Amino acid sequence: MIVDIKNLDIDDVGVEMVIMDQDCTKLLDRKELKLNKHVDSMAFFEIDFKLDHPGSYDYGVRLFAKNVDLPHRQDVPLLRWV
Repeated sequence: MIVDIKNLDIDDVGVEMVIMDQDCTKLLDRKELKLNKHVDSMAFFEIDFKLDHPGSYDYGVRLFAKNVDLPHRQDVPLLRWV
């Protein structure tokens, strides 16, 4: 996944995949994507994982704010679903 972070610091942005059951009633897993490279304002994220259980799932990818002074992601109402 490629994200144009513009003037943000690369350490202030995170990307994660959220995996839910097919009814979207239960969170099954959440995996943060790893920063592969950073060129100018473009950040390249990747993920490599396998689902442990067979079946149908719903998933989404979201961009969120990261900061060492931010203990919980919910503290800042800044989230973008991709």
